[in-house]
Amino acid sequence: MSLRDNETYTLSVRQHQRFGKLREEVHEAGHLPGGNPILCIHGFNTNEYEAAWNYRNFAKEFAKLGIPDFHCKRIVHFFWPGNNGFPGFIDRRKDWSKKSLLDMITGLTYSWQIRKAKAAARLLARHIMEKGTVSKPFVIVAHSLGCRLTLELLKEIAENHMNIAHRIQFTTLMAGAVPEKMLEDITGPYHKLRSWQSPMACIFSKNDETLKTHFPMGQRLARVKFVAGEQVKYKSAAIGYSGNPPAFWTGGQMESGIDHGEYWKNDKIAAFLALKLGIPARATLNVNKLNGTPNRYR
Repeated sequence: MSLRDNETYTLSVRQHQRFGKLREEVHEAGHLPGGNPILCIHGFNTNEYEAAWNYRNFAKEFAKLGIPDFHCKRIVHFFWPGNNGFPGFIDRRKDWSKKSLLDMITGLTYSWQIRKAKAAARLLARHIMEKGTVSKPFVIVAHSLGCRLTLELLKEIAENHMNIAHRIQFTTLMAGAVPEKMLEDITGPYHKLRSWQSPMACIFSKNDETLKTHFPMGQRLARVKFVAGEQVKYKSAAIGYSGNPPAFWTGGQMESGIDHGEYWKNDKIAAFLALKLGIPARATLNVNKLNGTPNRYR
């Protein structure tokens, strides 16, 4: 079973569609879109089927806004092993928007997935640099722990590959599972990205129960130093819950008011991104009513 098709351009660092091992290099498939790619990066505890399901729903939300198909096809699927999975387990779900019991169990491995997110970011940066497959300017849309992966990608590019930084035109972090102190603290690993050359946007929610309740638990688990070391030092609220630090969001900020798993299939999110990316839409939403708090939408 696969939710891929031959047309969709995909980049993957997964060894297996369900299990959680990392490849040694990026695997690409499909056809590179005609326009500038929209690189989508999923979050934690998501296998390839679930990620593809989410990305396709994201494209559908664009289509509902009357956005031309050309732009919907710009969406690039990126897959990384943000879940564990177990060989021999057969998952027969027909609706990949639903979480299984196995997902709930592997949800306890959050702290262990941080290392994989960082390793996946290095692989992706090297691929962009050496292979040149994403040779056009592109934008990034990331969710949850995929935001940590994205910040690691930007950090890796800023430190070692600045000659390709200009390709990233816009970055959107949705429900970011990243401690805000990692950006705010002057010693934080991402503090220097404050001067990143292209706009960065943050979409957050005070109604995100995952980031409100489970994210702090994950940080406590990270006290085991061999798991995530630095996570303890910067213990704080997630950027996807607090919306902080505002100085970073040169591309805008929006409080969505939705729960953690609702971002890829939400008309407000699609409208925000279409507006920020300059994508024409026949159906429009009043931007001042996107979340009931116009001061959060800038």
